[in-house]
Amino acid sequence: MARIGKWNFELSFRAWVLSALLSFLLMLASTAAFLHRYRNDLLVLSAQHRSLPAVRFFIALGATATGATEVFPEPALIEYLLALQAPTTPVTEGAEIVKILLRAGASTTERNSGGWTTLMLAAASGQLGIVELLVENQADVNARGFGDEQNEGITALMAAAMHGHKPIVKLLLDKGANPHFRSRSGFTALLLAAS
Repeated sequence: MARIGKWNFELSFRAWVLSALLSFLLMLASTAAFLHRYRNDLLVLSAQHRSLPAVRFFIALGATATGATEVFPEPALIEYLLALQAPTTPVTEGAEIVKILLRAGASTTERNSGGWTTLMLAAASGQLGIVELLVENQADVNARGFGDEQNEGITALMAAAMHGHKPIVKLLLDKGANPHFRSRSGFTALLLAAS
């Protein structure tokens, strides 16, 4: 009788282990399916939170940084640059994240919903390394903003001048930015730097 009880226990234990293993595999499969389906959205979320390890992880899963996603109306590069507008911590890996996003299909010609280009956003946030990287990747130094009166006609040079980022102003001028352009409001980069 003791032998039958031991055999029943071993069968029960094996059944439990098999059931637990099967549940674990199903959980992994559903997690993998979720990660695969939403990898681009999760890449944008990682960019918003300025997380280099997470950006690398979702790129490794096959995420692309091209355009808007199911959840986010702005592309990953735009979301990252918007997050830099009000940094809560110093940006140490900024250029590295931008390099990864560009390799994953992000474009230097993308604009946010307010009409600003990636270069304008980087210039306004004072990120010299990112501005250099975007210019090296053919960002148009004379692209003009569009939208409301405040944004219409603004350039990356004006954005940098407005925020007092002198090294970026110098770089953009050296790369051919036109200092004579006027915004719809009539401002030039020089007028914005003086205000």
